[in-house]
Amino acid sequence: MKRILILLLALTLLLATLACQPTPDGDIIVNKGDGRLDAAIRQTPSTTIGTPLRESLQFPQKWQGEVDTKTNVLALRFDAEVVIPQIDKAPVAQVSMREFTQEDLDTVKAAVFGAEAQLYVPYGYTRDEITQAILQLTAELEEEREHPSNFNDPNFWANKIENEIDSYKRLYNETPANVEKIPTNLKFRVEKNRNNEEYRIATATGSVGERNLMLEAYADGKISIGVPLDGGEYPEEYQLWTYESAGLAKMLDISKEEAARQAMTLAKVIDPSFDLAYVGTAWSSRNQKAGWHCIFTRTVNGVPTAFEFTERQGTQRGESELIETYAPDVYLERLCITFDDYGLAALEWIAPMQVDAIINDNVKLLDYYVIKEIAERQLSLQIPLWRPEEIRQKTIFIRKVELSLMRVRKQGALHEFTLIPVWDFYGVVVLEYFDENRTDDSEPLDYYSFLTINAIDGSAIDRFLGY
Repeated sequence: MKRILILLLALTLLLATLACQPTPDGDIIVNKGDGRLDAAIRQTPSTTIGTPLRESLQFPQKWQGEVDTKTNVLALRFDAEVVIPQIDKAPVAQVSMREFTQEDLDTVKAAVFGAEAQLYVPYGYTRDEITQAILQLTAELEEEREHPSNFNDPNFWANKIENEIDSYKRLYNETPANVEKIPTNLKFRVEKNRNNEEYRIATATGSVGERNLMLEAYADGKISIGVPLDGGEYPEEYQLWTYESAGLAKMLDISKEEAARQAMTLAKVIDPSFDLAYVGTAWSSRNQKAGWHCIFTRTVNGVPTAFEFTERQGTQRGESELIETYAPDVYLERLCITFDDYGLAALEWIAPMQVDAIINDNVKLLDYYVIKEIAERQLSLQIPLWRPEEIRQKTIFIRKVELSLMRVRKQGALHEFTLIPVWDFYGVVVLEYFDENRTDDSEPLDYYSFLTINAIDGSAIDRFLGY
């Protein structure tokens, strides 16, 4: 399999331009936490059940046009598909965050390894596994020499693969002839961190096809599966990587559609309420491997919960007090399953959520013309504040507008959540610089939301705060 360099600097640069922008206090519509939203979520529309939501809310299939932002430094253009679930009503639910249970462990084990599969205490590679890795890399080296992926330096990736083969040969010599496999049951156990605080963790290793995969689960919010690294210390992880996506896709023989099909089968065994939200290229920076990242979110009453590209982190988890200006991290539930040419490469399930009650199964939503006015006004405020002396114009292209559900917390409360319908505006930003020799090579961030609007009352939701 071919390799690709990760352009971390490019990612940092682009995300800096996309970051949350401070805007004038008087123009922003926010949830004031004064009880008006609580009253609004109990209202129902007057439309007849059976009328598609798109029709009752008067939303078009395509949202097009250019907005007068009243400034020369910001252009705003819509050429967006409007995505609305095939439903005639949208719900509001009371939800809560929960810990992973033994039942979750058993379900994931059965889905990935098989219910009766024997698992083992995590261990490093055996000599047989190292030999298989060397044979696989040797085949990749031959392909790379016949069809170089870097035309400027035909030996670039071949040299990298040769170095990786040499590393495995050294690892083979350092590995005992017989690595002891100790059987284990997949159960949570209590351990203590450096601060002497207790936490529950479960770890095990098992075979999936020709692959040895490690499962690591923290009861308070994460289950991970991947190739064991550093002698079984932790599993390998993949990150969604939209940069150079075409190049990454060429590194894979498995198609995007086939990866999604296999991932869907696995996800539905874990929890039937998971539905596919996004498929994109993924990258393991540790081992420089590509895969297809299939991301699933939970569907409630026919409406999917939102998947958004960026992590929105404030302070560390577990804070006992809430500081409004420096909020706790916002983790939204998602199940990520990664496939490559050799099968399942990784799995990650974070922030499990449970629906406690449906507050209103048919909440009244604002129509297209109200949402359009709010969105155009809010997006027009996102003037370039990052290195403004270098930027002649910032153009926001909105390419998709989508209705989904988002878990929001009650302002001033850490553990009270409501699942509400929201509109997200996805797209790409392009920068034009005063330096005419400098070009902007921004790529679309398919799931970066420039704006999230509460579909019930039109208030802007700050994804960094979670409300």
